[in-house]
Amino acid sequence: NMLKAYMHGFFIDSQLYARSKSVLKPFAYEEYRKQKVKEKIASKEKERIALKQPLPKVNKDLAEKIMLQKEEEKERATA
Repeated sequence: NMLKAYMHGFFIDSQLYARSKSVLKPFAYEEYRKQKVKEKIASKEKERIALKQPLPKVNKDLAEKIMLQKEEEKERATA
């Protein structure tokens, strides 16, 4: 009475499904909470105001190139 045949599959009682899922992954909720906390912290970091460093008066082109390379390295490290 928990499983009902339907076309090419079965319907399963939601309580039975929830119990079986909790048995398979007992720490799933804790992992979910940790992930959500990390996402929230990351979103708050993005909202912060970033101060731009002024370019030097000499060798502006070289300074821009170096800054772009540093940004690309940061993006690669986070990705």
